[in-house]
Amino acid sequence: MIKNLDGKVIKVMPHNNEYAAWKKKLTAAEFNAIADEIDKLIDTSDGKFVPSWQDIDWTGSTFKPLVTACGGDENLSGMFYGLICWNIIQQRSEAWTFTKFEKNGKEFSMYFLAKT
Repeated sequence: MIKNLDGKVIKVMPHNNEYAAWKKKLTAAEFNAIADEIDKLIDTSDGKFVPSWQDIDWTGSTFKPLVTACGGDENLSGMFYGLICWNIIQQRSEAWTFTKFEKNGKEFSMYFLAKT
């Protein structure tokens, strides 16, 4: 579950139409491998997760199919990566809080475990 900083549950994923269109271009095996990799990153995040796609080496990695699904556009691939992260966190049993911040002129999303 994802909450905003006020504690309100966010139920609607942003850019859902784009997410659905890009996801259709991945095989189930590709999507599951990507989701598993992101789940591992979240599990080792110590309760604070920033899905920074700029740090990903797309070539030859589990994430390479994202670039293909987005027509070779790395910016769209990064957006798709962020949406997959959103979807995975949304489905997790623990509550996460979501916010955005800017660093060096770029906008980032950040998730952290919500205090109960």
